Amino acid sequence: MKQFVIQVPENKASFFLELIHSLGFSRAEDIEESRDLGIAEEHKELIRDRIATVKDSDFVSWDVASKQIKLD
Repeated sequence: MKQFVIQVPENKASFFLELIHSLGFSRAEDIEESRDLGIAEEHKELIRDRIATVKDSDFVSWDVASKQIKLD
């Protein structure tokens, strides 16, 4: 069996699924929606940890941040 991976724009997803169903691929196991963006699980876990431990004092306003950015 062959497997194909395609990207469908959000605004065309329902049309695409309707088309696939009309071709006979109606079982849930035939169609798998993937949200995998190629991000390693270790990186995802690192971000989850950072989100869980962030404090309000870690943030600065855009006005302050934009003054700290140096573009060469």
